[in-house]
Amino acid sequence: MSGSKVVAMAGGLIALLASVGVSRAAPPPCSLGTEYPVLSVTPYKRSWQSGGYYDSVNRILRGADIRVAAQPGLTAPWLQRKVEAEMAAGQCQFGDANATVEVYSEDVSLVVRVTSSGQVGHVNEPTTAQDAQAVEILRRARELPTR
Repeated sequence: MSGSKVVAMAGGLIALLASVGVSRAAPPPCSLGTEYPVLSVTPYKRSWQSGGYYDSVNRILRGADIRVAAQPGLTAPWLQRKVEAEMAAGQCQFGDANATVEVYSEDVSLVVRVTSSGQVGHVNEPTTAQDAQAVEILRRARELPTR
């Protein structure tokens, strides 16, 4: 094989490898903490009645409340759709593929509530898997850049 053919094949291989690297580029970062400044992250806990002898009420971790600074024109429905789309695209990852997002206005900020596996508005007995998912959601939410 001549030297020019080897050089041409090597150049083609480099171009192929470069194109594969471009196609596997990481998705853009989550807009929470970048485009929308995060003011704070707090644990989201729900009340759960054990139904025992004293019918005690326990507070159990179910996810994270991510407080985002209000901006002119930013609404809760818009931010909810944006975060849901980013979660589906893999940009915002909270460790639970079935995590639920709920956004609501509070004072001069918006709260993005991320909970494990559809736990917003549902009362059922907590499971170990849900507990682990809630801990992972809170851990990843705390990794978002804050102001």
